[in-house]
Amino acid sequence: MLLKAVILCFLPWLWQQKASCQASLICGIIEKKAPDNPVFSDRFGNLYSAEELSLIGLNIQQNNCGPIEDFDLIFEGAIPFSQQEIQTICEVFTDLSAIINAP
Repeated sequence: MLLKAVILCFLPWLWQQKASCQASLICGIIEKKAPDNPVFSDRFGNLYSAEELSLIGLNIQQNNCGPIEDFDLIFEGAIPFSQQEIQTICEVFTDLSAIINAP
């Protein structure tokens, strides 16, 4: 369980290492033209249309996790995750879901 928690802490760092050439993570106000039909907003007040948040056109890998009660995992990226990485991520989120539901 401790190993899974440690892995969870390092997932963002691992993702940055895999995706550092493809994209940069931005947190805050995004300078862009507001959509004509905004449906969603984030905590920074950025507005998004349903089309901007759709999964169409993304490089989505098959999710072999099975149902996890509190999380809906989508594996997407230019550099695909290995089956071992997917299995570890699934186990971490399954354990987190069990912790959330524990009395």
